[in-house]
Amino acid sequence: MKRKQLIPWIIAIVCLAFVADRSFAQGKRHEGDKIYYKGNVLDIVPEKSTSYQDNKIQAIEPGYKIIKLNGKKVYSYPDASQPLSSISNQLFVDLAAKLLDPEITSIEKKGYSLKIHNIVIDEEGGIVYYDYSGVYKAYPAMKGIIDKAEINAIDKKVERVMNGMHFKPARFNGRNVAYWIPLAIGAA
Repeated sequence: MKRKQLIPWIIAIVCLAFVADRSFAQGKRHEGDKIYYKGNVLDIVPEKSTSYQDNKIQAIEPGYKIIKLNGKKVYSYPDASQPLSSISNQLFVDLAAKLLDPEITSIEKKGYSLKIHNIVIDEEGGIVYYDYSGVYKAYPAMKGIIDKAEINAIDKKVERVMNGMHFKPARFNGRNVAYWIPLAIGAA
């Protein structure tokens, strides 16, 4: 009798392990000086962090710099033309922040924050990598609670916005190149 009761549990555990393994394979994995994400390999080097804030935008030099995407050099300002033609990194950040403004404003009022940074645009103009902090309580003294459904909705919108953006590729010496934007989008 006990054996028959264990069979559904064993099947459930095996299925869960399979799903967890698939989702991990599609997620971000950081090993030494490499980040593996959605089939891409990014080479990184350590870099001293500094930051300053300007309203909802925080410009940063992160704790690492992305130098290669799938074995090819990743450029950044001023090495290559901007991925938005003549538009600057700051305009990219402003555009993404505007698309997420209702969510950012909503969570700030409740003492929460989020941050998206280390954006990599590939040779075709698509965003292939970004770091996302998720929604977190930044100011514990402020009253306000965000439920799990709202957090999930914000996470999904961030993913839609970031995966939906497409730009004129950055160029260097007459060819399209991958481009790194270290600036952050998010709530202050």
